[in-house]
Amino acid sequence: MPERNEVSWSTMIASIISASASLVDLKLGMNIHGHMIKSGVEREVFIGSPLIDMYSKCGKEEDGRRVFDSISEKNVISWNSMISGYSLNGQLEEAEELFEQLPKRNIVSWNTMISGYIRNPAIAEKCPKCPAVKQAWLPRERQGYP
Repeated sequence: MPERNEVSWSTMIASIISASASLVDLKLGMNIHGHMIKSGVEREVFIGSPLIDMYSKCGKEEDGRRVFDSISEKNVISWNSMISGYSLNGQLEEAEELFEQLPKRNIVSWNTMISGYIRNPAIAEKCPKCPAVKQAWLPRERQGYP
């Protein structure tokens, strides 16, 4: 068996958190988060970013923001996770504010904001015949998102 170290454990934990986000299983994610708090690793960016994603996908973006704020050394992934969480839950003003504070933007950051705008119901109503807007809404409906 390979040696267990901080990287392998962090990878395993992040994978479990990501799975709970994909399943929209808030109870499982919160249970894992509680264990992370007890072990003192919840402030690590590689654990925090999947937690932000999980809380956001479960409609608890305010809890995701608490995790985001607790991360001591944020990277572009943690920033994009929080921006995406706000966008996913229709909070584009908060997403824009965070995007403006983002120290270094990349293509993913821009795509996250553009996706948030496309998936916004107010924008979708203004251009119902736009193919990009229709495409953006189809996957969310199939996945059970609002």
